[in-house]
Amino acid sequence: MTIDPQRIKQLGVCLAVFAAAAVFLVIRQGRNADWLLTPPLTAGNWEAIDTPLPQEFLLSLALPKAHGVDYQSPLDEHVTCQLIAPRSFEAYREPDMFSLLQISAQRSIPLFGPDKPIRAWVLKVPNQKFWVLCYAWLQTPSGQTSLFGERGLRQGVLDRLNLGWSSVVRTEPVCLVRLYCRIAANDKNGVQARRNLDLIARSLYEQNTKGGK
Repeated sequence: MTIDPQRIKQLGVCLAVFAAAAVFLVIRQGRNADWLLTPPLTAGNWEAIDTPLPQEFLLSLALPKAHGVDYQSPLDEHVTCQLIAPRSFEAYREPDMFSLLQISAQRSIPLFGPDKPIRAWVLKVPNQKFWVLCYAWLQTPSGQTSLFGERGLRQGVLDRLNLGWSSVVRTEPVCLVRLYCRIAANDKNGVQARRNLDLIARSLYEQNTKGGK
């Protein structure tokens, strides 16, 4: 069996191109993976308490730069805030508790403006009266927002391809923002829960845009 030198040369070139592309992707993603929003210390009469994200959760996200905050109201209501600088697909994983929940409803809402969407989910424990309201979005330093995981909580192959390509072509870093709280049993249609998340989300957005400084 003879080995074609020309074919070996072509294979070497292909491998070199793939290696260079991989290095480029890693460098490009790394440059866009160190920026986080700054959470406001207060939002109305709510106070922020630093709540570090569990180490095992960060390990499952490939150890991104992250910040966890728990907002508490005088009525002892709570809103959990997670800020994550995605450096890989793994950074988009949902909290472990979400694996016990199913999507009851979801929609895109223009909370910060008609061209600045966020995703809202109502999550439910199967066969139990336990609901969670969650907001999530990607935000840039200039205040633009975009959606991720539009097909559900878990990202499939197409979502991963879109997220990977976006991380390469975007010129600004992004921060993944996730807010969620439990919907109280007496909170009909989750009106109070949405009011609470709207307040925290708007305070967070305004804190990190020119209009809010």
